[in-house]
Amino acid sequence: MYESILEDLLNRRKSLEIARRSKIKSAPASKLLSVVEFFYSPKTVEEVFKPIIADWRIEYFEALKQNRPIKARWISVRYKYHFGMTMGVSKVYSLFQSILSARK
Repeated sequence: MYESILEDLLNRRKSLEIARRSKIKSAPASKLLSVVEFFYSPKTVEEVFKPIIADWRIEYFEALKQNRPIKARWISVRYKYHFGMTMGVSKVYSLFQSILSARK
C-alpha cells in the first residue's frame, strides 16, 4: 500500500520537474493575428490571414510532433516572411481599391 503511494509521489515529482523544464508558448502567429485584426477588416482577416495561419500551425505542429524542432523553426521563418509580404500586398491592394472606388 505504501509502496504505491510512494511510487505515485515519485511519478508526480518527475512530472513536475519535466513541466518546469519545458516552456509553454503560444501558438505561432498569435501576436500577428492580433495585429492584423487591428489593421484589417474582419472579412480580410477571415479570408486572407486566417488560412495562412492555419497552414502555418499545421506544418509547425507536425514538425514538432516528428521531433524536428529545427524544421519547425524554419517553417516559422518562412511563414513570417509570407505573412509580412501578404500584409504589404494586401495593404497596397486596399489602397488601389480605395482610389478606384473614390473615382467612381
